[in-house]
Amino acid sequence: MGIHKLGSPSHERKLISFFVASLPQTPFRILLNGLTSAEIPSIRSALADLLQHILSQSILYQEDRHEPDLWLKALPYRGADPIDVQTGLFRGEADAVISFVDDCVQRCQKTPYRYVEALQLLRKTSVNVKPELSERLEMHPSPLLMTLLEQLEAKINNQSLAPADVIAITSYIRKLLFNLASKTMDLHLLRSIGDRICVILQEEKLPQVSPVLLVAVKRELEILTISLSFSILASNSTATASDETLQDYISKIEQTPVRKC
Repeated sequence: MGIHKLGSPSHERKLISFFVASLPQTPFRILLNGLTSAEIPSIRSALADLLQHILSQSILYQEDRHEPDLWLKALPYRGADPIDVQTGLFRGEADAVISFVDDCVQRCQKTPYRYVEALQLLRKTSVNVKPELSERLEMHPSPLLMTLLEQLEAKINNQSLAPADVIAITSYIRKLLFNLASKTMDLHLLRSIGDRICVILQEEKLPQVSPVLLVAVKRELEILTISLSFSILASNSTATASDETLQDYISKIEQTPVRKC
């Protein structure tokens, strides 16, 4: 009759499924919220390790099990959210980024091969990609990156993002691409992705009612372009995003004044 005893594996799976379905947020998003909110270093480290392990076992990172760390390190920290007291533009930066990333992860998990094919196509059409490196899949980013591009474009086109959200997500993607540059010896693919982001975030596509948004996004895109044009950035495939050289470089770039619109 399909009746399962209380405490049986089948019954427990049903209870877990019911519990997960009833959550107001996905378990992944709950963990991301905890990671960006934790003030105690040991808790933050434990959550980062847990997320790294979970993501590394998924199909999203099957070519490089260490890549999730680069994505997690690009996340904003709630305690460091810059807040403009007059406009409130940067309030809730972490919320916007986590919501966006969580949505992209759920979409990519449902149809992963769709984004794998999109990444392969972009890799094949990117100019100057070195043939000897094109087959080294561990050097290429996760197909999840293509989901980010797709959803960013969709949300910009339908204007479903608040100005503060656009800035937060753009900043996250810029940091993410810089981190991903540390795992490859060929930046051409990342530059192609950077070019697509610049097209998606063209000034005429953004809400014109927010001058702060236009200036902030322009700044992020200029930092992104300069970062990916730094040819020796990825000269060592074993480099990590925490290398002092990389961190010093990005700090200097972030302090570079941007031309006024």
